[in-house]
Amino acid sequence: MRPEIQERKSVQPAELHSVALERHYSVPEVAELWAMSEKSVRRLFAGESGVLEWGTPESARKRGYLNLRIPESVLIRVHQRRQRARESRARFGFVVFTSSSNCHALRTLDASWS
Repeated sequence: MRPEIQERKSVQPAELHSVALERHYSVPEVAELWAMSEKSVRRLFAGESGVLEWGTPESARKRGYLNLRIPESVLIRVHQRRQRARESRARFGFVVFTSSSNCHALRTLDASWS
C-alpha cells in the first residue's frame, strides 16, 4: 500500500510570499529615482532586512561584486524612515538643505542657547 501524501504546510509567513511577487528594483533604478549615486544607494541598502544580496567575495586578485535587488516594500520602508528622521531633525532646530543629489543638515543658531 502507498502511504497517503499529506498536504505540506508553509513554514514561512504569508507576507514573505507576497514580497517575492512584488517589484524588485536594481541599484541604478533606485539611484535614478532618488537622485543619488549608486554608491550611496548600495551603502543605504546593504544589510537592510528584505534586500536580496548575491555576488562574489573579494579575493587577492579580483574585487568583490555585490548585486542587490530591493523589493518595493523595503524601498518604501527606508524612504519613510529617512523622511521621519528628516522631520525630526527639522523639529529639533535643524535646517535641512536639499540639492539634486544629497541632503545636508546644519544646526541653526538660536540666541536662547547661549
